[in-house]
Amino acid sequence: MKILSLAFVAILLMPSFQTLNQNFPEQIADNFQIKNAYAQPPVDIQQIGNYAVFGLNNMVLETNVTVVNGSAGAQNSISNMGLPGNAEINIGGNSRFLDTTSAIAGDSIIIGTGTTVQHVFYNEIKNSGTILGTQNHPLQLPLVQSLPSFPHSTPGTTSINVAAGASQTLQPGRYSTISVGVGGTLELTGGIYNVTSISTLKDAKLIFDQPSQMVVQNKIDWDKGTFVGPSTSSMHAHDIIIFVGNNGTINDNATDTSSGKNAVVKVNIYAPNGHLTMEKGTTATGAFIAKTLNIKQDSMITFDSAFGITKGTLTIIKKIINNDGGTLTLDGVTLKINGTTVTNGTANSKAAGNYIVSEVAVPGYASTISGDCAANGSVTLAAGDNKICTITNDDIKPILTVIKKIDNFGGGTLTISGVTLQINGTTVTNGTANVLSAGKYTVSENSIPDYSSTFSDDCQQDGTVTLNSGDVKTCIITNIFSIFFENFDSTLSGWDLYSSFTTCCGSPTLDQVTSAFGFPPPSLPYWGKAHVLVGGTCLFNNFVDFKKSFTVSTPGNYNVSATIGAPSCSGCIISGRVDVDHNAVLEQGGISFPGGSTSDIALKSAVINITSAGTHAIDLRMDTTEMCSGDFASYFDNISIHQTSSPVTSTPVGGPYFNVTLDQQAANVTRPSSVTVPLDVNWYQGWSSQPVSISFGNLTNTHIGATVNSIGNTTSYQEFNVIFNVPTTVSVGNYTIPITVYETGTDDAITTPFNLQVK
Repeated sequence: MKILSLAFVAILLMPSFQTLNQNFPEQIADNFQIKNAYAQPPVDIQQIGNYAVFGLNNMVLETNVTVVNGSAGAQNSISNMGLPGNAEINIGGNSRFLDTTSAIAGDSIIIGTGTTVQHVFYNEIKNSGTILGTQNHPLQLPLVQSLPSFPHSTPGTTSINVAAGASQTLQPGRYSTISVGVGGTLELTGGIYNVTSISTLKDAKLIFDQPSQMVVQNKIDWDKGTFVGPSTSSMHAHDIIIFVGNNGTINDNATDTSSGKNAVVKVNIYAPNGHLTMEKGTTATGAFIAKTLNIKQDSMITFDSAFGITKGTLTIIKKIINNDGGTLTLDGVTLKINGTTVTNGTANSKAAGNYIVSEVAVPGYASTISGDCAANGSVTLAAGDNKICTITNDDIKPILTVIKKIDNFGGGTLTISGVTLQINGTTVTNGTANVLSAGKYTVSENSIPDYSSTFSDDCQQDGTVTLNSGDVKTCIITNIFSIFFENFDSTLSGWDLYSSFTTCCGSPTLDQVTSAFGFPPPSLPYWGKAHVLVGGTCLFNNFVDFKKSFTVSTPGNYNVSATIGAPSCSGCIISGRVDVDHNAVLEQGGISFPGGSTSDIALKSAVINITSAGTHAIDLRMDTTEMCSGDFASYFDNISIHQTSSPVTSTPVGGPYFNVTLDQQAANVTRPSSVTVPLDVNWYQGWSSQPVSISFGNLTNTHIGATVNSIGNTTSYQEFNVIFNVPTTVSVGNYTIPITVYETGTDDAITTPFNLQVK
């Protein structure tokens, strides 16, 4: 069964009322003829919403009853009653009304010895106690001109019986009798309940998860120790109304007030045709209206009425602005009042008081609160108020920064001025934050001969990156100078093709292989394709070699890397091998390509020591093992050989044994912002990477913060991201910041300056 929403239930719970005279102050003066110094009484006794206990005929409060707040009243003048002195209101000794604004109002009132009350309204009174407030008479009856209406009810035929110590959950609906055994718990999920009668035994619990209305056709009978009320602190007594068609007894048969087993009731009860009894030691919160009431000794009443105009409405309206690519909808928003989830645009019935309107934070969106709420979401609701608070979510433009890293080791001369960086074809500046809209972007650069290009950080290897609202992302493009570099997307020459292969179902000839690729091929997508297998379903074991010469001008350590691919492969296994001077320097086998793969796979890099300048040979071999059906091709995508260090013939004396390179020497920053500077630490040949520390000078009292995140490691060098954070507290000007890198535990250090211009 669908559970009613909080807001809908709140509307259903509002009782019906007759319209009051709008000329209220004059009406009080004319009808009540108040004989005291006040222009009007201190409490509005005509409003049913101001009464904690109210008898349509009469009521008795026995000895030692405490009314924490709220008033007590009797509606009519009744003759031939059985109460002492025929009084409509009889208050026993040593009882107390604590709230200074509370009143007792009825035709005839008896106040017992030791009892203290505040204001009284009457036609007759017998007072043996203390009246702390005003005395007002005569009193015109009926006392209240607008009473709650009793809703129509049709109970069901299903009985609910919760066994002793057991628990059960009950959805809203129509039921016959409801009974809860000793120590049992009945959890009502919230909504409208129509029942014949409801009873509990000792220490039972009736708990309500959401605002509820229960109409009991016959009677209620709750034994001692029963708890009736909300299940959470975000719910209150005024959220639950129980209408009783006949009589009600609470805390029945309680005999020992020191046992701690007396009933606790946190609901509103309306029994206009019956007698409501609160047995000894009952603790009740809410408002209690019946034809006759009997509140027995040692009970305590706290006022929290669901009747009258003690409530207002509070509505939250969600406004979403998706003008910068955001995709937020109402389904992605959770709105709350005092921590309780509510529905967008629905009026929530709330008692007068202070509330906090909020929402679950939405990443990538700026949130503002307006309307009747303060900027922090606070709002004060008075009786009868209808207030509306608007929470606006505006998507935040994401930021994408492209950072260029250049490795010129081995003779390269590329500078930042020789690079053109682009986002979706639009040129951008290195290291500058670009404010964009949410969406998918492609970061790229101009083709740079003799340099390999790789993407890292937030970009994929193909340069794509997806920006969501509020994202702050960085793409790093690294160019490494290579003495040998083939990316197979330009006209190539100088390669020889050698092929040798075996197969279980026939072998294509070398002419067929070269013809299929038009060798020597002009460009992608065919250059570098290892082979084509034609027809049939069988296991192939083939390899193809490409050979070419290259020249080395400086001996030293060189890094060899390559990528391979198989875009039309389905479940194949490929091995790739790179030989230099007939020595295998790079070999990786058993790469499995999933069906429909379109991404290239990088082979593991290897470092070789080329000891002599001059001409050397490179040999590329592609091996394929596949259960194949139809055509298939695999290929090398690019090959790179770049120098990482020069040979060292003897150990350096005194150190340090590394050098430091900043890929970006300076940056301009507008506060608040940050800038990321790639920093390389390179060791000389023969010296493996050592642990290093990085420190910054001249940052004391500048408010500039500096952090370091490592972005990569190899056996010969380390790469770091140096991040300078510039809050609004940083003064405008130029800052030269020394960056010192030193080996941990030694005095070997290298310092390089970085210039930061703050605007």
